[in-house]
Amino acid sequence: MKLGYASSIVKHDVLVKPETNLREYVKEIASIGYDSCGVFSCRGQAGYPGYLSVRDRRELMKLVRDLGCEVAGVGAYGGMMLTTEFAYLVDEPERRCAVDFMKKSVDLAVDLDCEVVEDLAGVKPEGMSEKKAWSSLCACVKEICKYADDRGVFLAVEHLGLVDTPAKFLELTDAVGSEALKCVYDPSNMFKYLGQGKEEILKGVRLNGDYIEDVHLKGVSRDLEFVRPCSDADYYGQREFLEALKKVGYRGSVLVEEYEQFYVSSTAKKPFLAARIAYRDVRKMLEVLK
Repeated sequence: MKLGYASSIVKHDVLVKPETNLREYVKEIASIGYDSCGVFSCRGQAGYPGYLSVRDRRELMKLVRDLGCEVAGVGAYGGMMLTTEFAYLVDEPERRCAVDFMKKSVDLAVDLDCEVVEDLAGVKPEGMSEKKAWSSLCACVKEICKYADDRGVFLAVEHLGLVDTPAKFLELTDAVGSEALKCVYDPSNMFKYLGQGKEEILKGVRLNGDYIEDVHLKGVSRDLEFVRPCSDADYYGQREFLEALKKVGYRGSVLVEEYEQFYVSSTAKKPFLAARIAYRDVRKMLEVLK
């Protein structure tokens, strides 16, 4: 398995000076030793498709290759969720906006030689039936998958919202019927937000093994706060999870996922310190599994 890193620190804001940019971000990750990186394309992030010209994308891709790194995933979180966290597609204009954004994220993935675009399914809005919400979700995913498949890209959906279990993800694959549909496996979110225990999560790896195209790794403390994976504060044991991935034949990237509020403050003078420590701890764990 490859070890990668994804962070929300690469922002784009006209009011606040960004702490770093995509080029510096990639250079820093590669210098630490990571094999791959994740690029968030949601609003407010430097990877938002509208912020990157053709020239920007070509220069970024050249840099990634020159550094011997790769882009493991384009995190389009906010596509099917739209503008508010965990919102859902209520009407047709919103659906068109979300689908169009996802297609632009697919185009960005192509330009960055990346095979995976990630997103969440969203939740059922108040007042809408479960059946209608599911039907709307499937229609959107089908259209995005068709677009992605034609361009050699996978749409990877994470287990949250309407698709809240590995079994529910299999229902989605049956309904959509596209080989471009895959899943992002993030045990920390399943543990913290969905209340799934270790055995359920490990069983889910076996259940979704053929569809796992990307993996996110965060630690979870005893009081259910996110911490660095494989740290002393990490209550969720990562070894068994990584072993389960190995058993199902997963060979892709394991992305250490970091948001500013998790490990470092927005004013930290060493924003990549947590990335360095996590690299040391998780790499050590992966070496044991070889």
